[in-house]
Amino acid sequence: AGTMLRALYVTPRGDAFVDLSAAISQEHPGGSTAELLTVYTVVNAITVNLPAIQRVQILVDGKSVDTIAGHVDVRRPLQKNDTVIQNSK
Repeated sequence: AGTMLRALYVTPRGDAFVDLSAAISQEHPGGSTAELLTVYTVVNAITVNLPAIQRVQILVDGKSVDTIAGHVDVRRPLQKNDTVIQNSK
C-alpha cells in the first residue's frame, strides 16, 4: 500500500529499470512468499505487457537495493517467472 512508481527507464537491450517509492519496503508485510509475489508481480506485469522488455531491475527511491523485504535478491535485472502465476485452466 502507498507504493508509487517514481520512474521507468528502458535500455536499448530491453532491460527496464522500475523506480518505486520507499513504501515498497517500508509498508511490505514481510515473509518470503509475500516478497516473492511482490517482486514478480512487478516483473511479470512489465514483461508480459511490454514484450520488448526482457528483464526488470527494481530500484527503491532511485537506488539499487539488495532486497525489498529481506528474502528476494533484486540487485540485478530479473526475468519473467511463470511459476508464480496460477493457471486458470
